[in-house]
Parts: sequence; C-alpha cells; structure tokens
Amino acid sequence: MRAVRLEAVGKIGLREIPKPVPGPEDVLVRIEACGVCGTDRHLFHGEFPCTPPVTLGHEFSGIVEAVGAAVSGIAVGDRVTGDPNISCGRCAHCHAGRVNLCSNLSAIGIHRDGGFADYVLMPHKQAFR
Repeated sequence: MRAVRLEAVGKIGLREIPKPVPGPEDVLVRIEACGVCGTDRHLFHGEFPCTPPVTLGHEFSGIVEAVGAAVSGIAVGDRVTGDPNISCGRCAHCHAGRVNLCSNLSAIGIHRDGGFADYVLMPHKQAFR
C-alpha cells in the first residue's frame, strides 16, 4: 500500500509498505480522508518527538475493512474516525482518569503508523462510528 512516511527529520516520501493485518483487538480502516495538522509540520522539522520511520497523519476518517476477533461494536463497512492518543490504562494517571497525562501515551501518526496511507490499523477502542 502507499504511505507518506517521515523517514528522518526533514525527510519525507511516498513509499510502498505492506498492508497491515489486524490483531484480535484492532480495526483496519481504508482511509477516505486525512487532514494535515500543524503537528505534522513540527514532526517534519524535528520540533516534536516521534519515532521515524513512521506514516504521518493523525486526523483521519475512513471505512472499516477488517476487524479482529475480539472486536465488538464496530463492523466491516462502518464509517469511523479515530482518537489518535492511545493511553496505557495502567499508569497512575490513567487510573486517576487523567488519560491525557498517561505516562506511556503513544499516538497514531506520531509513534505508530497513521492515516497518510491507503490503510491505518488502530485499536478498536480508538475508533468511533
């Protein structure tokens, strides 16, 4: 599949990468639209921490193409968007309900592959119809 990848600070390109396969709690979304955010610019210039190489794009929507065996409430064919911020659910901040301060926070399109691609894979709890 095609993906716009941040390879390193200041280096971005269109690449061909394998189509992701959903795990038990994941959904695979065929991207219909993905917005460009100011954060993408900061990532490109090295002004915000990320984990290249990574497919950018954390503001996306699309159609669910596949779901993992443990997924409920979301089905193939659903139109979804995603919350890119994935909290761990285990740290003190998460237990206190302050998931935005999660000690192990990761983000789709920043720390793991995002929506500037034909498909994005995300935990089903991050998907919203």
